[in-house]
Amino acid sequence: MLNLADNLNRQGRYGEAENMAFEVTELLEKHAMFSGRVVEKIECLKIVSYAQYEQGNPLAEQTMQLAIRMVADQWGEQHSWVLEFKTVLHGRLQSQRHNVRA
Repeated sequence: MLNLADNLNRQGRYGEAENMAFEVTELLEKHAMFSGRVVEKIECLKIVSYAQYEQGNPLAEQTMQLAIRMVADQWGEQHSWVLEFKTVLHGRLQSQRHNVRA
């Protein structure tokens, strides 16, 4: 389901991608055997954040910040995903600044 959500994002079907990632999140939270699946939870947040951003939803930054906190809490601030996600946020801010000036 995560791969499907990612593919939907890549196809520009952002609403469907976001909904699919939320479904995965619900499954992870609902079933005790999946409660420790941190990587999948982070992937859900990443997919949701990308979909939100592409739809102009201001919650995209907050969603990505949550993913960053989860990674840092689990594996530390030096984990490569922290840098990757912060780079994404930086790029989004730069893009917004550029769009404001145009």
